Amino acid sequence: MKKLLKNNPVPSLLLDMMRILLTYPQWLAAAILSTIVVSALEPSIAWMGKKVVDDLKKGSVDLNASLPNYILVFGGLLLGLGLIKFGDKLIDTALPAIMQYNFLLTSLLS
Repeated sequence: MKKLLKNNPVPSLLLDMMRILLTYPQWLAAAILSTIVVSALEPSIAWMGKKVVDDLKKGSVDLNASLPNYILVFGGLLLGLGLIKFGDKLIDTALPAIMQYNFLLTSLLS
């Protein structure tokens, strides 16, 4: 087994990669969770749009009275999704930078 590990650099590379990834587990968890949250909330805009169109088709909603409410709901939804996407992009950019910095420090010190 030791001979196989010496001839094949992949297990060593995987061990180094896992060591670097798990150095900052909170950043890794934040990156995974932010991606899940963004993916889960994306369809909410289409769902809200469908709900508005269905209410208008039924004719049970007065457009003039409910328009300010719909504007607030859609505006809040778009603003919230924009902030969540911005945070996701920020985390997804920071995590590789942190790992590259850590890898450079590790490789320079070894």
